[in-house]
Amino acid sequence: LRLKVKSPGNIGLVLDKPSPSDTVIEYEGFKVLLIENEVSKLFNKATLDLHKYGDTNKLTIHQE
Repeated sequence: LRLKVKSPGNIGLVLDKPSPSDTVIEYEGFKVLLIENEVSKLFNKATLDLHKYGDTNKLTIHQE
């Protein structure tokens, strides 16, 4: 999955393959999240998490 700016102020996840300039987040040895270099700079010192809201899970970003 890739964290990508879809439009100004709107960030989403899309299926994609890694590129050399990506920041790659691994979990238990698996590449689970790709972040474009430009997006990665926006979230310096941020925490990504998944929270349950009703019947769905939503990605949350907490900036320090």
